[in-house]
Amino acid sequence: VPLTMLLTGYLFSLYLFLTTTNSDNHNRYILFACLFATASILTKGWMIVFFFFSSLFFILVYKKFNLLVRNKVFWFGIALSLFCLIVWYGGREYLDPGYLKAVWQYEIGRYNTIKHAENPEWSYYWKMLLAVQLTFLVLAFIPALYFFVKGEMNTAIKKFVV
Repeated sequence: VPLTMLLTGYLFSLYLFLTTTNSDNHNRYILFACLFATASILTKGWMIVFFFFSSLFFILVYKKFNLLVRNKVFWFGIALSLFCLIVWYGGREYLDPGYLKAVWQYEIGRYNTIKHAENPEWSYYWKMLLAVQLTFLVLAFIPALYFFVKGEMNTAIKKFVV
């Protein structure tokens, strides 16, 4: 739950930075995004890294890259984040030698290693799709059937699209 809350806070702060035009609010949202990213790393690990490339993409799309790079609050937030991470991970390594190796192996390194099954079953994914996922897909037709029977399908679609 904390990781989801912190990642949502990061994405919400980034969104507010991208959509606001007031420079005072830019500083606030940049600092909040840096703090949420730091807190998410300290809470549950490095999952926030998955959002950085998409964040960079949206920063480029909204043409806020120059504003971000020239902003002193951004660099203060990055420095504060790095300080917190160095103190935390450096302190843990000092108290418990081998901690950084364990973090690399079990949190960061697991995403670039491939584990193969001994005897993979070819139809495993088809069985999972039919047995588990299709059950939930069938449940999605219940609300659709309700709106279809009530004759409110067009208004429901209009409310959803608008």
